[in-house]
Amino acid sequence: MHETGHARNSVIGRSTAASHIRVFLANVSQDVKYGARMLGRTPGFTAAAFVCLSIGIGVTAATFSQLRSGVFRELPGSGNPGSLVRLERPVPFSDYEDFRDRSGLFDSLAAYMAPIPAVVARPGEQPERVWGHVATPDYFQVLGAKPALGRLFGAEERGQGAGQVAVLSHRLWRARFGGDPSIIGRPIRVNGRPVTVLGVASEDFLGASPLTSAAAIWIPTTAGAAVIPELRRLGDRRTAFDVIGRLRTDLSYSKVEEALDLLVRRLDQAHGRPVTESKERLVRVLPGGRVFPLRNEDVPRAIGFPLLLVGLVLLMACGNVANMLVARGAARRRELSVRVALGASRGRIVRQLLIESLMLGVLGGAGGVAFAFTELSFIESLRPMMPGYIAFETRLDWRSLVFAAVVAVGSGLLFGIVPALQTARAGIYAGLKRDGTQVRAPRWFSLRNVLVFQQVTAAVVLLLLTGIVVMGWHRSSAIDTGYNAANLYTLALDPVRDGYSADATLDFFDKLPHRLERVPGITAVGLAQTLPLAMSSGEAIMSAKVDFVEGAKSSGAIRAERFGAGFLEALGARLVRGRTFVERDQREDSRVIIVNETMAAKLWPGEDALGQTLSLERARWQVIGVVRDLRSALPLAPPQPSAYQPATPSGFATPSRHGVIVVVRVAPDFDVPTRLRREIAAIDANLTVFQVKRMSDEVDQLLYLARFGTLMYGGMGMFGLILSAVGLAGVTAYAVARRTHEIGIRMALGARRANVLWLVLREGSAIIAAGVVVGVAVALGLLRAVSHFAETLAETTRASASDPLLLVGAPALLAALALAACYLPARRSTRVDPVTALRSE
Repeated sequence: MHETGHARNSVIGRSTAASHIRVFLANVSQDVKYGARMLGRTPGFTAAAFVCLSIGIGVTAATFSQLRSGVFRELPGSGNPGSLVRLERPVPFSDYEDFRDRSGLFDSLAAYMAPIPAVVARPGEQPERVWGHVATPDYFQVLGAKPALGRLFGAEERGQGAGQVAVLSHRLWRARFGGDPSIIGRPIRVNGRPVTVLGVASEDFLGASPLTSAAAIWIPTTAGAAVIPELRRLGDRRTAFDVIGRLRTDLSYSKVEEALDLLVRRLDQAHGRPVTESKERLVRVLPGGRVFPLRNEDVPRAIGFPLLLVGLVLLMACGNVANMLVARGAARRRELSVRVALGASRGRIVRQLLIESLMLGVLGGAGGVAFAFTELSFIESLRPMMPGYIAFETRLDWRSLVFAAVVAVGSGLLFGIVPALQTARAGIYAGLKRDGTQVRAPRWFSLRNVLVFQQVTAAVVLLLLTGIVVMGWHRSSAIDTGYNAANLYTLALDPVRDGYSADATLDFFDKLPHRLERVPGITAVGLAQTLPLAMSSGEAIMSAKVDFVEGAKSSGAIRAERFGAGFLEALGARLVRGRTFVERDQREDSRVIIVNETMAAKLWPGEDALGQTLSLERARWQVIGVVRDLRSALPLAPPQPSAYQPATPSGFATPSRHGVIVVVRVAPDFDVPTRLRREIAAIDANLTVFQVKRMSDEVDQLLYLARFGTLMYGGMGMFGLILSAVGLAGVTAYAVARRTHEIGIRMALGARRANVLWLVLREGSAIIAAGVVVGVAVALGLLRAVSHFAETLAETTRASASDPLLLVGAPALLAALALAACYLPARRSTRVDPVTALRSE
């Protein structure tokens, strides 16, 4: 009997619990329907809240997606990416071999040069120029990559001459070879030479550095210079390789860096190379299993600034909606008081208000996803402006959608909980008055004032932080490029990769400038073996040694470029001192060099650089000229110390990854693409002419990226301005409505309009002043917290948080806009009719 009674009680208990759940769900369903009706009755409020939350949540979701895709994404297609490491900077191939054979620090180690252009075609088909990697045979084994078809090169290709093979990316196999499986084991032509296709990589594998150098094809370093021209200079320290591998499990990054630093210094001393006096480590180890190689301890510095900005935007959006909910709660006080008088508990009222807030959050989340999708789609549309070897990903995946949903629900609770509790605490009888309002003295620390103070403070912080970026990028986009881009065109040729021999290539470039100069409408022609205006790359970065009275010293990292006679004249660059190159300087044994102003000032401060000597590539060079700084293709990069060497016959036989650049200055209305292609085709119709560009378009395109960044960060600042202004206008309007009776009495007793206006504005002005002061202090404190970003930005753009235009101008702009927002509703208070105001009470 006892067991039977116990079972009966259990059944009854479960039935009661189920009944409670059904009742609760029914009540929640009823609250949702009621909330939907209430939101539908106030379309203006709902639309304003929707817009605020959509922007706040959308910016947050888009930033999360970009950070996850760029900073936290693991290397696609690799095995056990968490154990991969890479060196921060490319190193000469001989250094890689020493690290591999003499350090004893790695379980396995591979090197690759990227990106490298390759002209690919099936026999008898039109060739296509693609980007690839030249890698050591153990490259795929170190990365743990798997083939989708055939096999990947490895130990079998270690023998010299055994590496005339290739691995295709899945994309290239599909796009160029139609996904034909019979391509495996058959020859294709790479740079005019037959190469056997070993296999196809997995669909998601784009190489060891897909963000900066995605690969369409992989060639082993044992292929020989006939296939890959860069391999002619494999022993040249100017030919740099990226290094990736797997550390021994018993070693930390710090111990490896210490050992490699000591090894590099010993090798430099043993081989007579420039030895740096810097105590900083020459080699730095980074995680190699991420798309963006970043140490865990460096992650906060990398993501801190963007997270801070989007956090402020989201906080301001939530604060503005909370402010609107407080005002809406005051307007609904009579309705809610009636519900309480009819038996509704305060908990039920709070739940109803919270459900409405969550519904706003869900609506804002949906709008935020649409906003984020639009923003990321726009960023994706910039892909054609990037070089073909850059593969960034900006899509919204399921993780981003889950994050947006969490932010939406969290925002609904954040901006809804306090207004709901305050509204539910309102007195029943006060709410049942005819106008549903309570007459009380104004409170400085009311919830509405606190929320607006928070918004003003956040707006000042947001304006100062985004202002640094906007001003910096604006100044960078206005910096003189150092050359005249008007009527200037560039095109690229790469005869070596079209199958030319070294002698045929030299003969071609000997004749080309003279032929083009005879074309009517062409006023100047120049050739460059590496382009000073291109993005920084390993092939252009090297170190020099300079002789001083106290001994030889290293110059540190410099850009070393090669161009021919007439290049600076065609470019329109200004020579500061000395002379430019002439044809006799282009001999192999020529040892003259031109430096830019930055390098001259760095190496010989206060001295004349002309006639000075420096050691470069184990040879002594004499400075014959100083030229103005030529800005690189990175608009935010500061001018780098640069040395310009004359183009040589051997250089034409080993072109850079951009090919040989032909710079042409023409008369207005000259049809460059058609005329130049025709002239080159007359020499050889099989030559590939690529990257025909107008230099002014190139400059505008690069500056557009900076302008886009300015627009994005400036948009955040403007959003903060608008939100704070709307919040202050709302507070002032609420104050006017709340104090109508008081204003009527004052005016009936003879108060002037100016006194009434100040009475209303005083509260808003105090909030503005306090918010501006606190905001400036908080912004300066936060800038110290993200000092790494601020210092980098200041160095590259000459923008600083101490800039008076920023430090004074941004708060003054906010204060002016906020006061204007307060003035408009306050002005209405001066039009109050005392008789009407007193009669309405």
